[in-house]
Amino acid sequence: MDDKLKLVRQIIISPAFQTSSKEQQKEILEQIIETGEISSDDIIEIYNTNLPGVSYLESLPYNVFLGVIINGDIAGKDLINLCNSSNLINQQCNKPFKVEDTGETIPQYLFVLLLQKMGVDYYQVRQRRPNLSPRDIYLYYFVGDGVRFRRLDDKLKYITSILDEESFMPKNLFDLLYDENGEQPGFLNTLFGYHRSLQFKKVQYVLETINNIIEDFLDVLGDIPALSEIDDIAKRLGQTSEELLTPWFELDLVNNRRMDGFHHLFPNYEFTLENYIKISSNYLENFRQDLLSHPAASDYNTLFGIAENTANHINKYIGHSDNLDLSKLFDHQDVEYIIKLHMRILSGELKINTPLQIDDLL
Repeated sequence: MDDKLKLVRQIIISPAFQTSSKEQQKEILEQIIETGEISSDDIIEIYNTNLPGVSYLESLPYNVFLGVIINGDIAGKDLINLCNSSNLINQQCNKPFKVEDTGETIPQYLFVLLLQKMGVDYYQVRQRRPNLSPRDIYLYYFVGDGVRFRRLDDKLKYITSILDEESFMPKNLFDLLYDENGEQPGFLNTLFGYHRSLQFKKVQYVLETINNIIEDFLDVLGDIPALSEIDDIAKRLGQTSEELLTPWFELDLVNNRRMDGFHHLFPNYEFTLENYIKISSNYLENFRQDLLSHPAASDYNTLFGIAENTANHINKYIGHSDNLDLSKLFDHQDVEYIIKLHMRILSGELKINTPLQIDDLL
């Protein structure tokens, strides 16, 4: 490396440069390029391979090291590559911090601080996913599936705006993966066929409604009333207790008749409030077991073909739109991520009613 390149490297690894903002760093590098002494390609290579200088960071006290990383906006893949650049740096990245006042030890303190900086409460996430370390959670948001989710979510929102149909935007994993009502994507809906998918959707909706009613009972009465009490309430309203508890009926288009509510959906159960609660509590697991009973549901090649066909169908459907952003069409990366979400449902890690939000999919 000649003297000019060495000088640029010294500038880049200096504490003043490392602790400056991204805009300030950009301005400094642009000034160096304007001299014409060093090409922009050389500058970029030096910047990428020496951000920050490993030997410089290895010698820093822990609190100063934290400041350089956090204030220097070193994040994402750059940070992970930095942590893996040497054993000493990796130890600093993973170092715990002991709070003097309380004696509490905070694991991987750097990543806890970085998560707080981006608005993620590590302690709240840990309650849901106790096996994930702060570094694991950070990797999810910046390098792993969190990046893939944001990419897919951005495309779903874009296509929703193109179609001008809010109903296209899936609210949960069922909508994204299995629904076949023609509104949500339902990338894997042909695993079941139309009638089975519709049945699951109806059951899900009815149970959500019932759960809301039960919650109302708890709020008002402090307890779930006996079925006889519900019968009395229903009679006063000119209804049966089943009609009261199932205020939602759907037209059965196949047989051209109305559904019979509870008995149509759950033919093997006697109508009682206790059975409603039992079905509600077991429903999500029953859905997973039903998925597992289908050999195709765990065959990657089959899943890829089904999801790819759906993606291509949606891409083709919006392809006629004016000024279409081709980068927002679904591709193989999206299909692979969709299959991974499905596999996480099969494993029991996620439930079909999990909201389609980055924090809930962690």
